[in-house]
Amino acid sequence: MQKTNEKLDKIALSGMKFYGYHGCLNEEREQGQDFYVDVTLSLSLHSAGKSDELKNTVNYAAVFEIVKSVVEGQRFHLIEAIAEHIADLILGRYPEVRAVEVTVHKPAAPIPYPPLHRRQPRPQSSDAPRSHPAPRGALGDAPPGRVLFL
Repeated sequence: MQKTNEKLDKIALSGMKFYGYHGCLNEEREQGQDFYVDVTLSLSLHSAGKSDELKNTVNYAAVFEIVKSVVEGQRFHLIEAIAEHIADLILGRYPEVRAVEVTVHKPAAPIPYPPLHRRQPRPQSSDAPRSHPAPRGALGDAPPGRVLFL
């Protein structure tokens, strides 16, 4: 069991590129476009570092497949929904992950300026209690659970 004052480690998967059919406009949903996703997992990697065993960490190839299945296999109107779904799947599958950050980039968004990347803190869902809640301050001032960057 992890101590609440133990500093969390991070696994970051950055720049994952997928082609998806997401957006509010019909053209986006019909033609599709590139999406880039970054995921940062906060967890203790002490056991994995000592044992050198995959079973003591999160298999980031499996995390990649989760992200791919959401971006390429489903359709959403909002990138907020993409990020939320990814975060829910990761937190549901890996109880050792104390918090997750998801960034979804939509570089071809139909807007006349570069896409905004907003930080949206999300507390851990009260209907899915965690055996190891993330300590406050694990991700700066964000509440425990998930932080979505869009």
